[in-house]
Amino acid sequence: MTQLLSLVMLFVAATAFDVNQGVALTPPMVLYLLFFVTAPGVVVIAVDPGDPTSCTDHPRDPKVPITNRAAIMLWVVYASRLVRRRVRARWSPGRIDAELRSRQRLDDDDLRGDGTRPRSSTR
Repeated sequence: MTQLLSLVMLFVAATAFDVNQGVALTPPMVLYLLFFVTAPGVVVIAVDPGDPTSCTDHPRDPKVPITNRAAIMLWVVYASRLVRRRVRARWSPGRIDAELRSRQRLDDDDLRGDGTRPRSSTR
């Protein structure tokens, strides 16, 4: 349903802003979305056996809202861990060394067999 609504909004926007003469996606593109993007997800959800104890579990306490203090704190902890890992991966010394080595490899690919650079090179 979400994909259908997204497609309708995409076509409305393409018509309103005259993108590609009002044609956002061609019919083969829509069929590709149906068969290769949507259908596999539907099949995976359909064949999933599900949790056998879901009908015997007690429901949550209706007096406790979904966004309670404990849940928000857990979300903040998860987000901080993700951000910390991202920052650590981005600016770690090993990453910088790897980037420098890959740049050196690219520079070495510009060399001729005898170790000299071709005359047309601007470096």
